[in-house]
Amino acid sequence: MNDILEVIKSRRTIRKYESKVLEAEILTKVLEAVQYSQSWGNSQCWEVVVMENPEIRKKIQETVPSKNPSYRAIVESSVLIAICGKSKTSGFFGDEQGSALGDWMMYDLGIATQNLCNEAH
Repeated sequence: MNDILEVIKSRRTIRKYESKVLEAEILTKVLEAVQYSQSWGNSQCWEVVVMENPEIRKKIQETVPSKNPSYRAIVESSVLIAICGKSKTSGFFGDEQGSALGDWMMYDLGIATQNLCNEAH
């Protein structure tokens, strides 16, 4: 098992990819890291969308300005993962806010994304 501090220190943002297919076992582990992410009240306010279809990824790329650093990576990677948030889930009891801060969704999405990135590394 890797020392978590070493994983954090050595992780980098990658935007140039080799033309290799991502093994299903690796993808499963990366998605499992999201599943075990902490969230407000264990609300798990995310939906993870895995896109392998090049045509779909091309359509996603068209929504991003060409100067965005991720522009090429959207279509060059073998898999594109989108972590989508469900509003009024994290920080809520039914329709009622659980704290004065309201929706905690963005915090929880950040934690889930960090877990995904660390496991991918």
